[in-house]
Amino acid sequence: AFVYAEAEDFSDEHPQYYDASGIGEEISLWGGGLGARVRLTFYEVEGEYGDGLLVPGEDAEIPITLENWGGETATNVVAALSSSDPDIVVNVGQINFGTLEPGEEKDGPYPFEITVSVSADDPGIYSLDGEITADGGVSAAFTIKVRVASDFGFFDDVEEGEGGWTHSGAVDMWHISDYRSYSPAHSWKCGGEGEEDYSPHMDCFLYSPLVLIGTDSPQLDFWTLYRIAPGGDGCTLSFRGEDDTWEELKGFYGTKEDWEKQTISLSDFADQIGQFRFNFFSNASSEREGFYFDDFEVSPPDVGVELIEFTVASTQEGALLSWSLGQGDTTAGFDLYRQDGVLVNNMVVSGSGRNPLVPLNSTPIPGGGSRYRYLDTGLTQGCDYLYYLKATDADGKQSLFGPVEFRYEPEAGSRTTELAAPFPNPAATSVNFAFSLADEGRVSLVLYDLAGRRVATLLDAELTAGRHTVAWDASGLAPGAYIVRLATDGHTLNQRLVISR
Repeated sequence: AFVYAEAEDFSDEHPQYYDASGIGEEISLWGGGLGARVRLTFYEVEGEYGDGLLVPGEDAEIPITLENWGGETATNVVAALSSSDPDIVVNVGQINFGTLEPGEEKDGPYPFEITVSVSADDPGIYSLDGEITADGGVSAAFTIKVRVASDFGFFDDVEEGEGGWTHSGAVDMWHISDYRSYSPAHSWKCGGEGEEDYSPHMDCFLYSPLVLIGTDSPQLDFWTLYRIAPGGDGCTLSFRGEDDTWEELKGFYGTKEDWEKQTISLSDFADQIGQFRFNFFSNASSEREGFYFDDFEVSPPDVGVELIEFTVASTQEGALLSWSLGQGDTTAGFDLYRQDGVLVNNMVVSGSGRNPLVPLNSTPIPGGGSRYRYLDTGLTQGCDYLYYLKATDADGKQSLFGPVEFRYEPEAGSRTTELAAPFPNPAATSVNFAFSLADEGRVSLVLYDLAGRRVATLLDAELTAGRHTVAWDASGLAPGAYIVRLATDGHTLNQRLVISR
């Protein structure tokens, strides 16, 4: 974005443009009177999974392009990148461009390389500091944004405390209330305790955690009930995306005695990481009970791939990866990745330090079937690994599944049949079920509610002896307690699963 400035603003009486994008300085329309001027014109964050949206623990490359927009040759041009945040490690932070002639635009001979920490904010946006230098004192700063997120969407039924929401402001009366709620037994309220009214002269804010908005017709749904005095009191809901500007989505005024569902399109913010904000305000004329909301949900995108199961088992030759998809699958291809280590509290832990993802297949595995297998060889007996599956559908949409935890134990020996506790537990969206089989045979893994009703069949297949893990999407499951049951010939094992959002 360039902003025109009149000639009277400059001593040489030449009309100028200012670069409002943050890259570069003032630009002469004639250019020839300038010395060497170098700026960043392009960059792209390319993650190991083939997109610009990184997940904690992922490595990425950042190719860049520079341009000399000045009037003289720029020599010994170097671009450097650094991070002040320990969640982003810069592994390759200097690119040598050599010489740039006036008007020349050049791609870097190699990219910057970074690693996202396994403990990085998820979702989160990080800013990396860059500097371009060249002979003759040429210097220019630039910034590269790195987006980190593993899950689209967001849901909060206000049953697990504040859960990442924060509040502040003048006469802050935001709190979790059990006086009214749409779904039992809590909601957010701005007002007094119980049925008590709010106070005068309020201007307070409630901020959501960061949320990754979906890509396909995303929307926000939640329920409201409010009693707000007329004449200047009210509550607004706004969203701030990656342009860092708050945009009002809706205002609430007057009285709604019954719970009412609010649905707001978020298409203008598709594929952005951002934050919601409620702002309650009042004057000194009169007060009422206040504003409530409950069951706040940002819908995730429609996924193009329905994964039924993804398991890993030991064989004498290596790790046998198996996966199957739902009916009507239109997947164009698959990519598999391996990472050394185990998960501890959602973090990848290994004695070898940094753990890059290793691509297993050099070309995509063709889709079009219903069940797939891949043998990963060259593993070390007794070592722990994590496996990931990326599926790309016919429309180019990508879905990432995993990780599946796996320990390579090629010797059957004294194997036993065991069902481990689900991980994570409690779970919100995705959950892993790990189990070991003493012998090969038919296996079923079924989820029941506490009344004994079958909720879902997670697995029903012939499996080899050894360790297996089933990754399952539990986002459509209502919060509560469930029983997962593993059944084989001669064994029935149970574990308890809690869904909490």
